[in-house]
Amino acid sequence: MKAKLQSAAGREIYNKRIGVVEYPFGGIKEHKKFQRFNYRGLTKVNTQWKIVCAAYNLRKWNKLKTAG
Repeated sequence: MKAKLQSAAGREIYNKRIGVVEYPFGGIKEHKKFQRFNYRGLTKVNTQWKIVCAAYNLRKWNKLKTAG
């Protein structure tokens, strides 16, 4: 894995991963102040996470809609 990441192709793939995956989670944690789940149990946590993601996507969609 170390050799893969040190190659040019491996670095390119890793750089795409950082830009695409990390930003939404960081935005939700920092800007929306979502630090922990309020419920216990996988079903309740999944439901809360879906609501948080839907709110994030709706705000993003609204921002794009009003800009263009």
